[in-house]
Amino acid sequence: MIHLILSILLCISAHVFADHLVLRELTDYPLALCNDGSHASYHYTDTALDNPYMLINLQGGGACVSLEGCINRCKDGNALCTADLAATHDREETMWSQDPEENPAFHNFGKVFVHYCSSDLWSGTRNASEDTNGYYFHGKHIVDAVVKDIIKHKPDIESMEQLVLIGESAGAYGVGLNCDFVAEQFHAVSTGIDVRCIADAPDFFPPWVHTEGCDPYELNEIPNQLWEGVADQSCIEDSPEGSKACLMFASYYNFIETPLMVVGHYIDTVVHGPCTPPLDQDQDFWDNWQQEAFTMALTYMEDKPQNGLLFSNCPFHVSVSQEFAWSEMDVPLVNAEGSVLYKNIVHNWLTGEGPYQAMDMPLEKNPKCPY
Repeated sequence: MIHLILSILLCISAHVFADHLVLRELTDYPLALCNDGSHASYHYTDTALDNPYMLINLQGGGACVSLEGCINRCKDGNALCTADLAATHDREETMWSQDPEENPAFHNFGKVFVHYCSSDLWSGTRNASEDTNGYYFHGKHIVDAVVKDIIKHKPDIESMEQLVLIGESAGAYGVGLNCDFVAEQFHAVSTGIDVRCIADAPDFFPPWVHTEGCDPYELNEIPNQLWEGVADQSCIEDSPEGSKACLMFASYYNFIETPLMVVGHYIDTVVHGPCTPPLDQDQDFWDNWQQEAFTMALTYMEDKPQNGLLFSNCPFHVSVSQEFAWSEMDVPLVNAEGSVLYKNIVHNWLTGEGPYQAMDMPLEKNPKCPY
């Protein structure tokens, strides 16, 4: 009986701290289309429009890098190729919790969840045609529509204090490619908004480490052409015609002017580029990869001292969706004593109340890593 009562109380507690999000269709924006041509959508909490603090989450979910891959991805009604028309969503874990202890960074934020349905890392601008098998790749247009719709319907937006764009996996790619794009639109309305971006499991790896005869930049250009993807605008303007530098985070992050935090791993089990051996083979390759990833992380912090970093030595993919990564696995601080949890380092970075850069050492797995 006692166990039953405790279970009921835990369920009630979880419900109290859960975010309840309602549907908003983007039917007023003709370019905001999913792969199948349905109108994209987002879901938002009832406090999102009135709250001076807002979190926008770009959903992850991979991508298709060839027309055949897109056909296979979108067959049988894959939810990642069509609109999400569910009337509501309830989310309660990690960044969605309203419990200040579980979620010190975002417990009091209004929140927006943007469904991923364009298969193009939130970068595409290509219309449907016979050459695309009738698929739209309009990820960039969807981001644009979401921002415009929020600005249009948010009252007193001039008094908005902080806007955080966060994405995981494919959404993290989308954050890197759209961070300044989103910030510029909000700043056009109010220059006082503190806009920041968080990329969880992006392509934060050393692309100069690759298998012989394989160029990750050339391979990344193929799907970008398929989608007619649009990268960071300042990188495009500063790079010579034909340059592929704007296709990968390592060579375009310096162009991002908006404060940005990277959350990544020495070896991400999903995002490690197209020019690497299997994870269980060629240990010398992966040891060198970790050493070069360490060098890249140091360079990133030197180049962007105002940016955040949480770089763990634990082989998995996406931290914000894992409770252990959010609130259990601490990572040593850089240039400071002690260690820090994901949920706390984000709070530090957003508020300026503590250190906001932390990383494990290469070749030394984090002692709290469960993998």
